[in-house]
Amino acid sequence: MAVGVQDCTWANVSGNTLVSGGQGVGFGPQCGNALILNNNFANTTYRGIGLGAFGGSLQSVTILNNVLGQGSTYHVQLPVANSFGWFLYKNQYLNAATNSVPPFLDPISSAVHISN
Repeated sequence: MAVGVQDCTWANVSGNTLVSGGQGVGFGPQCGNALILNNNFANTTYRGIGLGAFGGSLQSVTILNNVLGQGSTYHVQLPVANSFGWFLYKNQYLNAATNSVPPFLDPISSAVHISN
């Protein structure tokens, strides 16, 4: 994991490159807000952005200008209850073969806002 966040009010994750690893950013419990900007998480083996191993929470997040790998699961995993506060803008989503694909979210029926 490139960045693990837990028990925070505000997190800024910017300008990171994950050379290899399971997840780009993982959020644990009791997290409030985040800005994830200009990161390259194309080489994830598990997922680009998601919840920690024992669950997690994040009320609102703006994910902007990132390269997100899908790994073996999803590009972005988000909590169902707060997914309306998640915004994905101008990101590139890659599958395991590094082909550009539409975002693959967990849960698929989330209320996340997406704009490219």
